[in-house]
This record gives sequence, structure tokens and C-alpha cells, in this order.
Amino acid sequence: MTLVEGKWMEGSHYTSESKFQRESPGDNDTLGRAVGGGDQHLSERYLKVRNRIATAFLLSKGEELYSEVLRIVLEEVDSPFGFFGYIEENGDLISPSMTRDVWDACRMPQKSIRFSRSSWSGLWGQALVEKRTMVANEGLQVPQGHISLSCAMAVPILFGDELIGQIAVANKKDGYGREDAGVLENLARSVAPLLKARLDSEWHDRRRREVEAELRRFRAALDNSADAVFLIDRQEMRFIDVNTTACRSLDYDREILLTLGPHDIKPEYDLESLRRIFDAVIGGDDTKSVISTVHRRADGSDFPVEVVLRSISSMGRSIVIATARDITERIAFESALKNAHEGMERKVEERTRELTLSNGLLKQEIEERRRAERRLVNINRLLELAAGSSMRKDYLEGVIALLKEWTGCRHIGIRVVDESGLAQFTTWTGYNRDFLASESYLLPGTDRCICARVISGERDKAERPFLLTGGTFWCGDTVEDLTHVIESRSDQYRGECIAHGFRTLAVVPIKYRDMIIGAVHVADEKKNAMGSEVAVLVDAIGPLIGEAMKRFEIEEELHRNYDLQSVTTGILNLSYENMRLERVLEQALALVPRVPWLVSQCEGVVALFDHREGRPRLAASHGLSEKQKRYYDRADIAQSPYGAAVRTGRITYVDHAELRDAARCAGFPPHGLYSVPVKAAGRVLAVLIIHVNKEHKRRERDIDFLCAVADTLAAVIQRKSFEERLREREERFRQLAENINEAFWLAETESGEILYVSPAAHVVFGVESPDVRTVWEMMETLAHPDDAARVRNAFLSFGHGGTIEYRVRTAGGAMRWVRTRMFPIKNEQGKVFRIAGLTADITAYKEAAEREKMHKEQLIQADKMASLGILVSGVAHEINNPNNLIMLNADVLAKAWRDALPVLDGHAAEDSGFMLNGLPYKEIRAEFDMLLDGVTRGSERIKRIVNSLKDFVRVDTGALDQEVEINTVAECAIFIVGNLVKKSTRRFSWTPAAAPLKVKGNAQQLEQVVINLITNACQALESIDAAIVISTECDDGTIRIKVMDEGKGIRAEDTQRIMDPFYTTKRDCGGTGLGLAVSFGIVKAHGGVLRFESRLGKGTTAIVELPVMQNGEIGAPVE
Repeated sequence: MTLVEGKWMEGSHYTSESKFQRESPGDNDTLGRAVGGGDQHLSERYLKVRNRIATAFLLSKGEELYSEVLRIVLEEVDSPFGFFGYIEENGDLISPSMTRDVWDACRMPQKSIRFSRSSWSGLWGQALVEKRTMVANEGLQVPQGHISLSCAMAVPILFGDELIGQIAVANKKDGYGREDAGVLENLARSVAPLLKARLDSEWHDRRRREVEAELRRFRAALDNSADAVFLIDRQEMRFIDVNTTACRSLDYDREILLTLGPHDIKPEYDLESLRRIFDAVIGGDDTKSVISTVHRRADGSDFPVEVVLRSISSMGRSIVIATARDITERIAFESALKNAHEGMERKVEERTRELTLSNGLLKQEIEERRRAERRLVNINRLLELAAGSSMRKDYLEGVIALLKEWTGCRHIGIRVVDESGLAQFTTWTGYNRDFLASESYLLPGTDRCICARVISGERDKAERPFLLTGGTFWCGDTVEDLTHVIESRSDQYRGECIAHGFRTLAVVPIKYRDMIIGAVHVADEKKNAMGSEVAVLVDAIGPLIGEAMKRFEIEEELHRNYDLQSVTTGILNLSYENMRLERVLEQALALVPRVPWLVSQCEGVVALFDHREGRPRLAASHGLSEKQKRYYDRADIAQSPYGAAVRTGRITYVDHAELRDAARCAGFPPHGLYSVPVKAAGRVLAVLIIHVNKEHKRRERDIDFLCAVADTLAAVIQRKSFEERLREREERFRQLAENINEAFWLAETESGEILYVSPAAHVVFGVESPDVRTVWEMMETLAHPDDAARVRNAFLSFGHGGTIEYRVRTAGGAMRWVRTRMFPIKNEQGKVFRIAGLTADITAYKEAAEREKMHKEQLIQADKMASLGILVSGVAHEINNPNNLIMLNADVLAKAWRDALPVLDGHAAEDSGFMLNGLPYKEIRAEFDMLLDGVTRGSERIKRIVNSLKDFVRVDTGALDQEVEINTVAECAIFIVGNLVKKSTRRFSWTPAAAPLKVKGNAQQLEQVVINLITNACQALESIDAAIVISTECDDGTIRIKVMDEGKGIRAEDTQRIMDPFYTTKRDCGGTGLGLAVSFGIVKAHGGVLRFESRLGKGTTAIVELPVMQNGEIGAPVE
């Protein structure tokens, strides 16, 4: 069979129909039949093979078994590859073993592999499905990565008709024939019973382990059960097993309880009685019964239980499983529940009687609720009316329409108490003019009227029967109910309503909180036109109407305040514009007539008279013609209402009657006139005049508005006057600040914010416009780093003022000296809140002072050198005298020693212990010449040092006319500072040029330069292991002296200044800053250059470059 595209195709193959259950070998039994003379040999071989397989099944386990059997099979069929597997319970083929070549080539994760029933395919799959041997001797297609197969054979393993496994082999060299199939089939028959036995054994082992695990779980569940569980032998009536709960509930140890039976914990029954009960209660096996009984504990106490009995059979025994639950709490709960149930029944009976009795009341309540619902619906309509109305007039008209709908009455009106206390009708319907005229000036608390008493809250005793809860007066028939009262008490009643034919009458107080602000008057010619339910409704709406009216009043007040705010805000905004006072006032007056109440009242004329000079002057106007302006200019304003406002400081109003003559003269139409003083701090600054129409009536709220406008104008006049004065002062300040040479600045003390810097700052500080906001930023940006901390500390003490001098960096990087004088500025409380400063450029002054100081230092140094020369001369004389004696005597001693040697040698030959000065003669003789030589060299060194000092301090004319040999100058300098060099470093090197280096100049001055450079190098070293290297060289007509040290180096910012006079980084160590400055001057005078090459932390090289002497003169200067 050949596998092509997943299907078995016919090829050169055959199948073998075999009966695997036969006991003797058949035609195909190659191992079992005789061939020629080898029958006996083949039978023995067959037995050996079977024995080997049986031995493998007996001794091997797991994969080892299958590997061993597979090895035997492959030997018998002479095949390199194969596998041997068994069928699992679920039908999967498990192959625990296959040849390692197959395993490795197919890259299987493990030897044992599972083939599910659905994945059976190919030759081996067909052999399993058809339960017969399958052979293929042609190339078989296999998945990529697997070994190639040239031939293959698969034999199913059957036990009876049951498929239990398979053996497959492959790649025999000469292919598989019928004899090979017979051999493999016989091997399969040999394996079948052994494999079946092994599989059954493994199945039983698994089942046993599962049962044991189940028993363990059952035991755990049994012991963890909340109920007591008993296993009872039904024949012997003894406990077989009990759980922990059973032992705990009966208070027995488990060992003791297992010696007892159910009759021992049920004392009311003997053994036979209990057996009969079991027989009666429990039927056959697997039946369950539930009984309630009593158990007795070990201490003799009883407790109720509910027992579930179940009978089972196990191994021929009848067993009862009894599960007992303590029902003590349940019985107590059931008893309590029963008592509660009985009590509930009694309460239900009582409640039923109560409900029967209250049924009538409930119906009444339902009816009342319906009426209340109708009232709520109507009240809700009233509330919606308030919410939907934008003006009080519209709202009150809507209220009257609703009342007319609810009451059915023809005459309805609303009275509102005004500022004068009168309760006038503001909105009404149905009333005639005569009635309204009689009610126009009703004064609550004074007039004889029910309306007046309802509004004032006063009550007449005769009215009490007609009063409702909310204070409403309601009468269904005034003719019948009030006529006799009016006649008998005419001092309290006018009788106007009855006189106009009103038989139904209601007066409802309109309340806002605890105050009555008006009343609703409802009347009709029909009696009882308004029922009691409607009367109660009307009585309830008085406070709602009052709340709404108050809301509209507040809104109107807000509108007035908004109008006032709009005008005052507009006037104030004008004051912030860059305009002169007269222009601001002109535009401000144009805003005043735009107020809503003035739109209808004002005649369009507004004027402002300036009174700040003590005399009236028309400062601004709106709506005045030229003729009217001239009238006001010529008129005697002091005698007018304007004058009264100035004199009294109070607002005045004059109506059109008093102004008639003046109006006619000036061409004004009839009008009223407000004169409003514009005051500040009790002083009248101006007077605001407003013309209103002749019908205008003075109102307090109008007065309040005009006073607020006047106060705003006062603020504007003051502000603008202050601004004008401030501009004048600022102009004077600007002229001063911009025309002084010093930089003037102003800053806040708390934040350091710079408020002002004069234009001279860019000249003083050397920058166009320093981009800084605070004093601290100015210090960080402009001040020299070495002075920044000192300057910052000075600025922190703003409150003390003072003067400080410091350096600043200009835009070009140059340094400049400045002096800042600070002046503290205090507020009204005496606290310093600002600081003013004047900063001047003092660079020229500083440079002059430095030059003067340098000259003074040079004079002092020269004086010291002169004194040192005198001192050195004296010391040299005192040292030379004894030193000369030492030099002379040393020579005498040497000659005497040489003369005495023969004598001393002879004596030493005779006396071997001969000693001089306590030492053996031989040692003295060997060292004495060296001692004398040391004395001689020491005295010569003393002489040389003294001569060098005398040469160094010798008074020099300063002439540069000497022929100077540079190597000699360097050696002399090294000799003078030799002791300092020895103390400073262990690594000193001096490398002179091979040829003499001659320059024209002054040897003493050049020696001083070299001494200064070596001294600086020694002071720069931080370790004695750091090196100093001195060398001289000549290149292209330039002589170079190099002094290199491995010291700490020079900072980049110091490199540019180290040769400035008095600049030193060693001031704390006594440095004066003059050494390099003097050296620089000396080298420059010799036509040379002094420069430095330095790396911070690595070291410095000082280089002196001098021109070579040419023709006995100084060479060309070094560039």
C-alpha cells in the first residue's frame, strides 16, 4: 500500500488473512512449522522466543517492557525500525516504545506517544481498523522531517475478537514476504494473552487506587459532617463505625462507642424491640426512612434527634446507615414559631375589628384626600403661573383669571400696600368706577372696613364666625349674615360691599412670611357663589401669592441695581481710558439718561458743574443747546437749586412750577430739576443736574440711584485728578532719571522684582538691556562670580541701605568696577517695602587707586631690597671670615695628615690595637681623606652661596646692556631656591641647552624672573611626588626658558588675569599679586613674551621667550 495525498493506493503488496486464536501454527506459521530437516530447530527457536517474551512481561515494567518486546520482535523479523503499543480503555493507541532512530528522526518530545482513534491512518491505521496484517514493499510518503520508509508491515494484536494492541516494523533490506508476516503474526499471538493479562492487571490496580482514594474522601467527609453518622450491623445490632460528630454529640470515645449498639443510646428500647422497629421502619436494601427520637449521652442526659435510616448490603452483610441530627434548637424554634403564629392570629382578629370600625373614617379620609388633591392641582397651576410669568403685572392678572375660574365670582381684585401704607387695587376685574373710587385710599388699621382689618391683622369679634384658618374672611350671604351687624356696629363697617350688591364676599390676606402685604377681594351678586371647598383653597393661596409678589419685587430691585451697576461700571470704565477729565465727564453724562426709569422721565438734559475752585463752572453737559449753555454760563447759579445742593450737601428737587420763569427765559420746556451734590470726604466737588418731565414725582429709589451715580462721578473726578498729578510727577522723575550719568533702579524687597531701571544702566553695566526681572537675576547675570555672594548678602540687607563696590561683566566679557548706593523706602507702617539704588561706573577710579597702590608696593619692595642688600653684605662679611679660616686650615690639615701617615702606619704595624678618637686606626685612615675633602667642599659651597646672594642684592642700574648667558642665569636661580625645591618635590629635573644661549639685557632682572617662576611652580604642587622640569632651548632665533610643574593648574578665568598687578589666588598665604606682574614687565622690556599653558588638575608650563642677541644688540622682539 502506498500513501498518496492521504489515501492508500494499490501497489505491490499483499495482506494476510490470519486467525489469531488458533492453538497450533498454520500455513503461515514460519516459526511453528518444519522446513526440510530444520523442523526441530525452528520449534526450539519458537519456544525460546515465546519464553523471552514471557520473561520480559514477567520481569519488566512500563516502557522497559515494551522496549524489550520490541527489541525481540525486530531481531526476529530483521528490521531496524518499529513500534509496539496497546489500546487504552478509551480506544486510543498508546505506543510506550519505538526504536530510538524513529524517535530522534521524528523529533518526538518523548518515547511514549498517543494516537487517538480519529488519527489512525496509513498502513498501521488500516491494520488496526480492519484487524488484519498489512504489508507494503514500496516507498511510503511520510510527513516532512520523519525518516523515509522503503517498506513496512503492521500486525494487530487481538485477544479473541478484542483489539488490544499492535506491532509494526519497517525498512527490512529485502522487503517483507509471507514468511515475515507469519513470523510477526505468531509473535502477536504470543504477546496477546500476556498483554491482555498486563492490561487487566493495570486496570485492576488503577481501580483499587481509585477505590482507596474514594474511601479516604468518604472518611474525611464522614468526619467533617455536621451530623452524627452511625454504621450498624443489622444482624448483630452493633456499631461498625461512627464519625467524630457522633462521638462528640454522645460524649463517648470512639473506641468505647464501637463496643455499643443502638439500644445503648436509646434506653427506652431493648435489643429485640429495636430490631423489630428497624424491620418495621426499614424495608429492603437502598430504602430510606426518617424518624424522630431521643438519644442519651454518656452522662445520662437525653436530647431530641432526627434520624435518617438507610439499609445497604455489603459483602453479604446487611448494614444500616443512621444519620442523626440534634434538633433541640429546631424544636425550640418551632415552639416559638407556634406561639408567634397564635399571637399573630389574635392580632389579626383585633386588627380586623379595628379596620371594620375605621372603615367609615377611611372613606372620609379618602374623600378629604381627593379634595386635597384637587387643591394641590390648582395650587400647582398657581405655582406654574408664578414660574412662567416675567412681570408682576402679568402674574397678578393670571391670578385673577384663575380665581375667577375656581370661584365663579364676577368681581375679583388684588390690593397691594404701597410705600405710604395705602392698600390700593393694582389689578382687578368686574368692578365699576364708583366702587374703585371708594376704595382708592384705604388705610389699613384706620378705615372702617373688613379689607382694612384683614390687612392690618386686627379682628372684630363679630367677624369670628366668618374667619378661616389662614385669616380669610368668607361670607356666603352678606345680606342675611352681616346686615344686622353693620347696622348695630356702624363704627366698624362702612357697608360699601353690601351697598354695591355683593352677597358673596371673601377677603384673603396676602402674606410674605409673618407680614401681610395686601389682600385678594372676591365678590359676587349671587349668594353662596363660592362653596366651602373653594373657600378653603382660596384661604391657602394667600402666602403663595405673597411669596411670588415678593419674588417679583426682588427681581425688580435686582433690575434697578443692574441698571445702576451698568451706569456706574460704564462710568468707571471710562475713567480707565486715556482721556482727560472733561472728555470722561462728557461721555459719562451721556450714559445717565439711558437708565430705564429716566428713559421715560428725563428730558434729555444732564449737566455737571465743577465746584472744585470754589465757583461754579459748567464742566460737561449732555442735551444742552448752545443757547442753553450760554444761559448756564451767565446765570447766577449760586442762587439756583445748584447753590442749595452746594450749601447743604444734600440732593434737591424742584418741580416745574418753581422753574417756570427760568425755563421760559432759557427756552427750556416745562420740567423738573434734580440737583445732586458730587462729594468726596465731605467736600462738594461738583453738582449733577438732571432735567425730568413735569409729571415726575420724587421717589426714594430714584434718589438712591442718583446718589450712587454722584458717588461714582466723585471717584472718577478724584482718580482722574490724581492721574494728572501723577503724570506730572512721572514726567519730572523721567527727566531726572534719564539725564543723570548714574543708573537709577527701584525694586521690591520681598520678591526682589525690579520695578524700574533708568536708561543709563546700559552705559554703567556695559549691556544694552539686561534681560532680568529680579535683583537676584541681575546679580547672577552681571556680577563677577567672585563678588556675587558678597553682593547678594548686601542686597539681602535692604532695610539698612548702604554702599557696596563690586565688579560686573560687560557684554564684551570685560570686567568693570561699579559702586551701588542703596536707599530703603518705608511704607506708612514704617516697614521697608522697596529699595532704590544708584549705580555708578568707578572703573577709572579703581584703576587709578590700583596704580597708586602698586607704586606704593613697588617702593616698599625696593626699600626692602635695599635693606636686604645691606643685611646680606654684613652677613656675607661675618660668614666669609670664619669660612676663610676653615678653607686655609683644611689645606694645612691635609698636608699634615699626609706627612704623619708614615709614622702612624709604622706604629699601627707594631700595635694592632692602635686607636684614634676611640676608633680603630684602619677605619680612621680609610675615612680621613674623605672627611677633609668634605670640609673643603662645604666651605666652598658656603662661599658660593654668599657670593650668589651678594650678586642678587647688588644695586642694579637697570641697564639692559649686558651680555647674558641664559643657562648661567637659570643655574644661579636654581641654586638660590634649591632649598625650596628640595622641600617641594623629589622629582626635579634641569635640562640646559647644549650650546650657550646669549641675550642682550640684565642678568639680575632675568634671574629674578626665573626665581619667581620656580617659586610659583613649587607652590602649585600638591604632592612631593609631583615633578618640576626646567629646560632651555633655542629655535629660529628665539630662546625659550620652560618651567613645567605637575601642580593643580590654573582656572581658565584666572589665566587672563594672573599677570595683572595685585591679582593673586594665594592672598590667604601671603601672596601680593606682584611677582608675575613684575616678571611680565621685565620680559617685555627685554623684547620677549611671558605666556602660560595650563590644564586644570594636570599642571602648568610657564614659557619665557627672548630674542637671541644679534651683533651685540637685543634681537628683534618676539611676537
